[in-house]
Amino acid sequence: KLLADVRRPLPTKARGNGAWDVCFEAMGILAVLTNSALIVFTTKAFESYSLSDKVLWFIFIEHVLIGLRLMANWFFPATPEHVRVLSLKHKHIVHKHVDCVEDEDENMRMHALQRDVAVVVNDVDDDDDD
Repeated sequence: KLLADVRRPLPTKARGNGAWDVCFEAMGILAVLTNSALIVFTTKAFESYSLSDKVLWFIFIEHVLIGLRLMANWFFPATPEHVRVLSLKHKHIVHKHVDCVEDEDENMRMHALQRDVAVVVNDVDDDDDD
């Protein structure tokens, strides 16, 4: 019973995090809002400001931090470019072999692989080399 009924389930493949990505983004934005509110409304640095000034500072800090989050997401995408390109190549190879599709430019590819390399030596000194 212990070995058969109380086993950890086998892992299965998933395309992504699904709904968790949305939850993490929402938690991140909520964290920005609460931390901005804590900074503006509870620290001594903003103690002398009026409530309307504090609200303006809160909106300003919140917008700056959310803008920084967006820029970070833009500069550092979830899937790096080389992984995306590799995935596209993998899909192309699978499509080619599963559907028995030949390359459209097979002749061009074969021509590109057959390189004729000629070695040229330019002798610029005056000595006779035999």
